[in-house]
Amino acid sequence: MKCTIRSMCRLLLPAALLACTLPTSAIAADKNHDIIVLSNRADLISGGDALVELILPPGTIQALRSGGNVRIQAWIDGISVPDGTFALRADGRVYGLVKGLKVGENLLTVQMPGKTTSIVITNHPIGGPVFSGAQLQPWICATMVPQTVVVTGNAGQTATATTRANGLNSDPLDAQCNTPTAYFYYYQPKAKEGTTCTFTLTGADPCFLPYPTLGDPSTRPANADIADFTNDRGDTVKSLIRVERGVLNRNIYQLVTFYDPLDANVPWAPPKGWNRKLHWKFGGGAG
Repeated sequence: MKCTIRSMCRLLLPAALLACTLPTSAIAADKNHDIIVLSNRADLISGGDALVELILPPGTIQALRSGGNVRIQAWIDGISVPDGTFALRADGRVYGLVKGLKVGENLLTVQMPGKTTSIVITNHPIGGPVFSGAQLQPWICATMVPQTVVVTGNAGQTATATTRANGLNSDPLDAQCNTPTAYFYYYQPKAKEGTTCTFTLTGADPCFLPYPTLGDPSTRPANADIADFTNDRGDTVKSLIRVERGVLNRNIYQLVTFYDPLDANVPWAPPKGWNRKLHWKFGGGAG
C-alpha cells in the first residue's frame, strides 16, 4: 500500500505515512456507499493502485469474523482481482489494495453476499497531470550528474541549459522525469538513546546511522544495538526510519517514515511507532 500524494513541491514528511485509511466521513462522496476508495477520490487516483474498502452488512462482517464461508470476488474491467485482495482486517473493516489500474477509467466490480456492485476508478499517470490541466512546457528534468541539454521552445526555438543534480539513483526514464523509487534505511544506535542528538542524518550530532547496507532492509541491526523510541501516544518501539525518494508530477519528493522491516508495514497494520500525524514541509519555490 502506498499513500497517494501528488504535489508540485518537494516534500519532507518525518512521520510514517503507510496507511491512508481515512474515516469515511472525510472521503469526497463517490456516490457508491458499498465501495469506498480510500487513497483519494475515485476519479483522482494515480500511480496504478488504490486502497478500497467494501461496506458489508453487520451480519456478513460477523460471519467473516467467525470464519464463515463468505466469498468476495472482484474484477477490474472483467479481469479477476487476486483472491484474498479483500479481507476482514484487525480494525473490523474489509478492504484491500487494488493494483494494476490502467491510465484512464477502470471498472471495479465486486460480488459480495447478496449483491454485485461496481465503481469507476479513474487512474492518472504518476507523472501527472491529475486535475491541473496541461503541464508547463518546456520542462527540464534533473539528472544524476548535471549535463548540458538542448531545449526546444513552443515556437520551435532552441537553447541550451544545464540540468540540476537530482540526488536520485537514476536518470529520468521518460519526459515526465520518472525514475525508480529509492529507499534508504537508518537506525538510532543504542548509545544515542536519551541523548540530545538531533533528528538528522548529518551534522554535529545526528541521531541516525545507515544500516550496514544502506539500501537493504535485511541488514537491519540487532535489537540490542538499536535505541528505543516512545512516541506521544506512549508506544515504545525501535528507533528506525526509512527515507523514500522519487518523482511525482515531474518533481522530486522525499518521505521520512518510522519503519521497522520486521513489521508487516501494510495499511491495515501500520507501524506501531507512527502516531498518525503528518509534518508536510514545502521546499524552496513551492509558492
